[in-house]
Amino acid sequence: MDNRPEITLDPDDWAQAQMVAHQAVDDAIAHLQTLRDRAAWQPMPQDVRAGFRTPAPMHPTPLAAVYADMRRAVLAYPMGNIHPRFFGWYMGAGNFTGALADFIAAIDGSN
Repeated sequence: MDNRPEITLDPDDWAQAQMVAHQAVDDAIAHLQTLRDRAAWQPMPQDVRAGFRTPAPMHPTPLAAVYADMRRAVLAYPMGNIHPRFFGWYMGAGNFTGALADFIAAIDGSN
């Protein structure tokens, strides 16, 4: 009998994963609700940009820490293409309902 632990991509702590998921949805809604109040684009500070030049982590990182880093370094500096005053590209932007549908489709995992 093999006594090694099962290898899985499931969270170690489902309650923590649920908390991060709820925070992500709340943040996404707030991001879209306040979109018109922010500048269409802002430059990324050099210290944030420098973080993208560092090597990827070699050890597991808690989901909450990864999400917090994404909020700080990515979500804070969008390309501007979903802003109502952005006229640089011709293709349309995504929307909340589509993102929710993509999430549900990804959870289902059907190809």
